[in-house]
Amino acid sequence: MQKRATLLATLAVATLVGCPMDLGGGHYCDAFYLVPNHATIRVGDSLQVSSKREGIDALYGVCRTVQDPPGVFIWTSNQPQVATVDLTALVRGIAPGSTLITALGQGGYADGQRATMDVTVTP
Repeated sequence: MQKRATLLATLAVATLVGCPMDLGGGHYCDAFYLVPNHATIRVGDSLQVSSKREGIDALYGVCRTVQDPPGVFIWTSNQPQVATVDLTALVRGIAPGSTLITALGQGGYADGQRATMDVTVTP
């Protein structure tokens, strides 16, 4: 009975701080970021970006990092004439300049989560 009460109390705290349920059945807080968080690439070069979440797993009380599977986020570039990003988070340098790459969660535990990174493209 004490284990169940402890688990329920832990889940209640996770709910109060806004920890969404992940696909594996655990709870994660809202720490969400892109790796790398900024980059410089040359025109014609590519860079693979990934999204990760960190937080306390409320079921086990340990910090975990999870790399999100492809397709969970919509990827965009605010300056596609400088660099593009595809559905797999592959960034390609098009012309010199700077752009902001954004990953926006689409549904499920990632719904509405947003992270950005700066990309500078050099000649």
